[in-house]
Amino acid sequence: MQEQQLIESQIKALTIFNANNTMMSTAECATYLKISIGTVKNRIEKNIIIGVFQGGKYHIPKLQFVDKLVASFLSNTNISIVSEEEKIAQGVETYLRRKFITKA
Repeated sequence: MQEQQLIESQIKALTIFNANNTMMSTAECATYLKISIGTVKNRIEKNIIIGVFQGGKYHIPKLQFVDKLVASFLSNTNISIVSEEEKIAQGVETYLRRKFITKA
């Protein structure tokens, strides 16, 4: 496994870990996917989006969008660098700083 593949795997693992317990409402899912709430509900009914109807509303696991989450994470690093490998390394570092370093 190349270093770049290893870093990408680590980013995916961290993203999966963070998304594992996150549930979205239909409105949050619609905003996240940039579609209407009606489209989200239609996709749930067609089993395109996984959603559980409980307590009068849908609960949509964010984990099913892991590829979109990883791509979004990588594109939101806003770091101008030369190579893709450096971009991924900077993305991991930025992520870890935001997630694990608390302000005093």
